[in-house]
Amino acid sequence: MNELSLEERLIKLIKDMREDQHKKLLSYIESQQAGYRKYPRKEVSIATAYVVQDEIYTDFIKNISAGGVYITTRKSQSVGDEISMNFMLTGHKRPIRVFGKVVRLSTNGFAVKFIEALDPHASVTHDARLPDVHTGSPRQRDIIIEAKICNHYTVKVLVSCKRYVRPVNIQHIDAFNGELISSSAHKGVIYSYSGFTKNAIKKCQALGISCCQLFQNKTGTIPATLTLFNTFCCSIKAVMEVFKPLDPEWRIHQWKDLYALKNPGDSETMLDSLVVAFDKCEKVSLADKNSRSFPEPKGMSFKLENSDPSIGALEFQIRCLWRVYRGEWDASLINGS
Repeated sequence: MNELSLEERLIKLIKDMREDQHKKLLSYIESQQAGYRKYPRKEVSIATAYVVQDEIYTDFIKNISAGGVYITTRKSQSVGDEISMNFMLTGHKRPIRVFGKVVRLSTNGFAVKFIEALDPHASVTHDARLPDVHTGSPRQRDIIIEAKICNHYTVKVLVSCKRYVRPVNIQHIDAFNGELISSSAHKGVIYSYSGFTKNAIKKCQALGISCCQLFQNKTGTIPATLTLFNTFCCSIKAVMEVFKPLDPEWRIHQWKDLYALKNPGDSETMLDSLVVAFDKCEKVSLADKNSRSFPEPKGMSFKLENSDPSIGALEFQIRCLWRVYRGEWDASLINGS
């Protein structure tokens, strides 16, 4: 009879074990592998608020690394659940918000692996030539990084490298801000060999530009937090405007009175006509939009005649407007060089 291989013997032994022995063996193996983790872990006790499947929880982070965290809790989650969490780290003025996925469960908590912030296929272009958004002419840029946040939101980062004898001053920041606007980038980062003046740093903080100083034969300083600005077109609204004062003979006191009116010989109410007109305005506005701008307001005029010719006509218009919001992302460095 052939002797069993080492692997076969292990499989046989494990199959013959009880469930409690399986758990002890798994715990022992994981503890032995802790020294071989991709990222070193730090024991902490940090309060965190997190969201899983639209439910909000509050617990404590037991340990943290560049790759994830372990949360102690008696609340049950499932492997594969996506999680959004907020917590504070020493030296950070703002709460850090990160996204992750539950990868392991235990009797007193669960492990979360961070979802990569940037698309692993992010492109970095040196000495790029991009069209100026105002003139269309190609302009030279030191570095352009194009990536996605959480594999969803596209961002463009403009990086400028300054090797001046003196520190970068506020005039240099003004010039870089112009480059940032004309390149349509969402974020600006400046690297300088000679540092920055105090007013230049204040200006960058006000504009959301990150300042990084480079050191000869040393690792360059990377900002702990990158604030990424983006503009989102979130919603649409309708605006009604009357062109001239209403003739009192119409006996219109509220908008609902206007909506209920009909043109002579027409079966549709003004509300029906307005809904159709608004839909057309929205479609035209979206059709005319280009890839670098938001939809423009569009309108349609109406004239409503009274069956009595002596009563002046009603003239008004409906306009399709867009609410535009500016959003902000904070990308925080947990570990790196």
